[in-house]
Amino acid sequence: PLGYSSNLVMPPEGKVSTSSGSDFGVVAGSQVDGSAELNYLIYAPAHYGKPATTRLPLMIFLHGQGEGGTDPWKVRLQGPPKLVYPPSEFGQRFKDDSNSSASASAFLRDNFIVISPQCPPFTHWSAVPVQKKLTAFVQHILDSTLLVDPSRVYLTGLSAGGFGTFSQASTNPQFFAAISPICGGGKPGMGRSLAQAKMPIWAFHGVNDAVVSVENTDRSMDEYRKAWSGAPANAVKYNRIDIAPDRDPNWPVSWNYQGHASWVNAYEGIEGGRALFEWFLSFKKD
Repeated sequence: PLGYSSNLVMPPEGKVSTSSGSDFGVVAGSQVDGSAELNYLIYAPAHYGKPATTRLPLMIFLHGQGEGGTDPWKVRLQGPPKLVYPPSEFGQRFKDDSNSSASASAFLRDNFIVISPQCPPFTHWSAVPVQKKLTAFVQHILDSTLLVDPSRVYLTGLSAGGFGTFSQASTNPQFFAAISPICGGGKPGMGRSLAQAKMPIWAFHGVNDAVVSVENTDRSMDEYRKAWSGAPANAVKYNRIDIAPDRDPNWPVSWNYQGHASWVNAYEGIEGGRALFEWFLSFKKD
């Protein structure tokens, strides 16, 4: 039901999660680039392909370091791939439509194709070979028959994926209409490159983050702002969260990373959540 081209590989039978009575689904697969492979999860709304000519916004999500490997289902632990699963997957927490998590989940599921590639094992998103693979992967998506609106492609990532977001967008700004790096940072010069490309950014980082210092995002955003001093206010947003959570609510209770889980604020909280996803949709590439 998702309109794959022949070279977007469908997964083995049974690797599809669907909601009752619709073609809603999250599918796992892999895209082969030479001798290497990127696993991914892909989600499309129930109204995908209705009508067949309608192209939808695409969100690409880069997970954190702990979800790399060979099993793409690991990436649904947090962030957008967690939100696009049916509410029943998460018990009661998403069932109250009045809370920010439910609102963010419903809006994301209804408005975006979400593709979440998986970083190969024993490396990270910012590594040059992985960045090259990611570039090829994004180009592959845009060249496929998937009904993606190429003017509305958005990139976001958390922790190691936040670093990867800065890296990929600064190298290939032509792909993306806006980005949201979370609890990561960029190398010197990346903020300036993004400013020169006039790339809208909404960044998040916890001031109390003891895993990845907030100074990483501070430096990149300072460089970015100095290089694009006349940027529209809505195109440059940075939430420095005084007390970010220590863990994602979806994690086992024994996991605790002091102040690192600012993605909960970004993707599910009142600071971001649906507001972040609506912000993405306010930008289109020419």
